[in-house]
Amino acid sequence: MTKLGPLAGIIEELKMVNRDQAEGKANEVKGSVREAVGKATGNKELQATGRGDQTKGKGQQIVGDLKDAVRKARNVVKNARTSTKDGF
Repeated sequence: MTKLGPLAGIIEELKMVNRDQAEGKANEVKGSVREAVGKATGNKELQATGRGDQTKGKGQQIVGDLKDAVRKARNVVKNARTSTKDGF
């Protein structure tokens, strides 16, 4: 392990999260808070806004997941071409 000890694994995992996934999660959390505050105060508009934020966040995470899958597939193809050129 590096000097960071157990934090090294967490840092590596965070590097793998792309911007869409991070923003999506943030919007989901923001939406959950808005919806809860809206329920607690009886503010239907705030509840609806919160649900909208959550939906937006889920969509952003899906986009991020798709981008991540494409990146991984591209790396597999790239590695396959490299090993074919090397005769493996």
